[in-house]
Amino acid sequence: MKNMSMNFFVKAAILVLAAFCVVTIVRLQFEFNDLREQENELKAKIEASRDHIEEIQNDLDAPFDEEYIVRVAREKLNYYLPEEIIFYSDR
Repeated sequence: MKNMSMNFFVKAAILVLAAFCVVTIVRLQFEFNDLREQENELKAKIEASRDHIEEIQNDLDAPFDEEYIVRVAREKLNYYLPEEIIFYSDR
């Protein structure tokens, strides 16, 4: 009788341990997938930042001439030359 109850408890302990391991593995797999998704998002942000840095570096490397001044005035300050005609659209 004592041996049977001991055998039952051993089986129950093994079953609980196996269930714990399965639950832990599944939880870790979900966490791994979430982290992989975060990694991909961060890599995309890094690439976008590198592109932005490259654009800024190109602006810094550009010669400081009249063409550069006109381009910056248009892009950053929304200025236009007096002889230009500006059309606005609702689209």
